[in-house]
Amino acid sequence: MGADQELKAPTILKVVCFFIPLVGLIIYACNISKNKNYANSCGIASLVGLLLPIVIAVIVIVSGAIYSNSLKNDSVFTSGQGISVEEQNEIKSVEGYMEQAKLELLNSYHNGNEQNVHYVIKTIFFKNNYNVTNSANISSENGKIIGYMTVRSQKGNNYMVDFSNNIVTKK
Repeated sequence: MGADQELKAPTILKVVCFFIPLVGLIIYACNISKNKNYANSCGIASLVGLLLPIVIAVIVIVSGAIYSNSLKNDSVFTSGQGISVEEQNEIKSVEGYMEQAKLELLNSYHNGNEQNVHYVIKTIFFKNNYNVTNSANISSENGKIIGYMTVRSQKGNNYMVDFSNNIVTKK
C-alpha cells in the first residue's frame, strides 16, 4: 500500500456502526479530517442503520393502511365470486335489522318482559320485506341472541345471519 492511500473501516466495525448508529457517527466525526474513506464507510453504515428501520416502518404503515382500506366491509363475506353494490346494500340492511333485533330483545329482557326471540326476529325482518327461512338455530340467553338463521330478500337473495359473531354472509 502506498502512503497516500487511505484505509477503509473493517467489516466488523461497519456492522457495529450499522446496529449502533451513534458509534458510527462518532467514528465519522473523529476521522473525517484524518482518513475520509474510513470515516465515510463508518458514517454510511450508521446512516443506513438509522434510516433503514424508518423506511421499513413507513412501508409497513402504508401497506397496513392500504390493507385496512380493502377491509372496509369486514363483516361482509361471500361464498361466490363477488357481490354487486345492490347485494352489498342488502347486506348492510340485514346487518341493521340484526342489530335492531338484538337491541329490542335486550331492552325487553332488561324491562322484565322478555319476548320470544323467534317472534322478535321474524317481526323485524318481515316488516322490512325479508322472509326468515330458517331460525331453528336461534336462541336467547340473558337477553342476547345466540346462533344463526337464514333470511331471503324480495329479490330472492339468501343471507346467513350469524348473531353470535355479528356476520352476514351471502349464500
